[in-house]
Amino acid sequence: MTVTSNNLVEVRLLAMSLADYRDSSAHHDELFREFALILAHTPEAGHEVPGRLLAVMTELTDRFGSSSAEAQAAVDESLERGDEAIDLVYHVPPETREAILRFRDLLARADEYCREGALLTIAPPPMPSPSATGS
Repeated sequence: MTVTSNNLVEVRLLAMSLADYRDSSAHHDELFREFALILAHTPEAGHEVPGRLLAVMTELTDRFGSSSAEAQAAVDESLERGDEAIDLVYHVPPETREAILRFRDLLARADEYCREGALLTIAPPPMPSPSATGS
């Protein structure tokens, strides 16, 4: 991770598995659809994670979405070609870290909902622990 001249932090994802990306994207799409339905029809206590997760997702998209457009285009092209993995580089403001950590924690809670059977969405398989260089 390096800081660029315009105070953006360079974040590199090396050899990101596109199969894992597809699986993760499908799971998150399903999860967000279910959370949106819960919030639209059941505004009751106990559903704070769906609302918080959707709010953080909206924040990430609104605040930092433009910094990921180029990387998303590269992912889409790699998927079209049938590549197995991709290296990505993002340039994001330093405060992105806190929003992403919040998002990660809320996703972990959402996965607990799935494992508990509280949602229709099936829990994803456990993710391998990040390496010392990936944290």
